[in-house]
Amino acid sequence: MRRAIIVGLLATTACAGASGGYSGRTGSDAVAALYDRIGMHGDTPAAVRRSLGEPLRVDRNTVPNRHGYGTDTAITMVHPRWRHEFLALGASGNVLLLGAETTDPTVTFPGGITIGTTTGEVARTRLGPPEAEEARGDSTIATWRHPTHEAESYVELAVLRDTVRLLRWVPYVD
Repeated sequence: MRRAIIVGLLATTACAGASGGYSGRTGSDAVAALYDRIGMHGDTPAAVRRSLGEPLRVDRNTVPNRHGYGTDTAITMVHPRWRHEFLALGASGNVLLLGAETTDPTVTFPGGITIGTTTGEVARTRLGPPEAEEARGDSTIATWRHPTHEAESYVELAVLRDTVRLLRWVPYVD
């Protein structure tokens, strides 16, 4: 069963800046590198803890299992620069990584993407045309699918006032 649950956190702080000269990977190579960079912390709570240390906060919420098999637990791990979302399946005990996101301008990304300074236009130039763009409130969410993974593995950028404010990674979950 495919799942793509997105828990969003949109930062609306205004930052000034420009995206300087970049000469690196572009297009699908940049999307794949960006996807891999965001996923480098691992796909389990234990792996994320090993990579980033103890979280500032862990939230757990019981949610109904979408197939009617009891309840699952939504787990959010918040670190100084990152937020990771997991789903612990009540019936099997398996824990699935649902996504990771950051709004921190100090995190560096392949493709020359910098939160708070890269414009939406520069992101589109470096990553190629997004597969989808959707207006959500005062932001535009642009989605790039991973070039070689399943169709539901993707990277999203939230663009507010033509500046990238959030980067979200959503891996394919089966």
